Amino acid sequence: MSPPIPDEERAYYLATFAGRTLVVGVLHEAALDECRHLAEELRERGARVVLVEPEPNAGPVEDADVVDVWRTLNERGTATIRRRDVRPAAERIAEAGRVHKLVLVGECLIVRDRSGERRSFVDVATAGLPAAIMDVAAPLYRGVEGVNLCEPGLVAEELLTYRGSGTLLTLGDYGEVRPLGFDDYAAVAALLRRGSDLGYLRERSSEEIEAVLPRALGFFVSGGSPAGVVALESDRYAGTGYGELESLFTISRFHGEGVGRRLVEALEDKARDSGLGHLLAVTTNDEAADFFRTCRFDEVGPDEIPDAKWVSYPADRRRSVRCFTLDL
Repeated sequence: MSPPIPDEERAYYLATFAGRTLVVGVLHEAALDECRHLAEELRERGARVVLVEPEPNAGPVEDADVVDVWRTLNERGTATIRRRDVRPAAERIAEAGRVHKLVLVGECLIVRDRSGERRSFVDVATAGLPAAIMDVAAPLYRGVEGVNLCEPGLVAEELLTYRGSGTLLTLGDYGEVRPLGFDDYAAVAALLRRGSDLGYLRERSSEEIEAVLPRALGFFVSGGSPAGVVALESDRYAGTGYGELESLFTISRFHGEGVGRRLVEALEDKARDSGLGHLLAVTTNDEAADFFRTCRFDEVGPDEIPDAKWVSYPADRRRSVRCFTLDL
């Protein structure tokens, strides 16, 4: 059984779906209740949801059915259509509406690598993918933004948590690194608080978090949700040639997807464009330390980075901190 989803985490993801339309194809009857409950929860938060449920005696979706679904969505925010072949019906509705997401819920849908590990994301533009994946990804070529593959009992965990549980198929790159805009601030601030809660980032006040946002870069998944953040601090180190890589955090469903590395590479470019010659980074987290090494950072002693780093730095944290530098 999945652990409960924290309220803040759930609210964060629900907010990302506001104003968007999702089609949920329930291929397994065991998932009916959870999908109905989730559809209502999404509707209450401003999303529009079409449920496609199994019905043995119902034929394929016609144009008139598409219009009926659209009318019902406008009136109620949710619509239910029942068909014998759920997946083709869900695809037809999703393609006709060019919706934000098509969510397919059934057994043995999740994509796994050769070792059996779940793949959180698959870019279907990648050469050499199995025909079965390309088949289920067909709606991406007809205007659907993303296809989520979920197992019964884990739909909310896939759509409403940082960890995820299924596979998202996208056409082309699944995300981009870019500076933040005002509309991103609240969601990225939530990520920074999450990073602190998990011990990857030091604790910051609300004011300190807000100060990071104007100089941060975010990794945004196809569809707009932030999945990672990093920031460049250079004013503190004026005249030294150094900038600091700070506030690096990516959500757990992106582990192994290269999000952290892309954020670091983008920050390196930003630092070079700013005329800096070196980056520094500090952490008390062993996993983060290992990651910095994979990004070509060298571990150094605390006395080998500018003294400005230690002004007002928590004494207890400094005793356990590890320091890294990178020549640009």
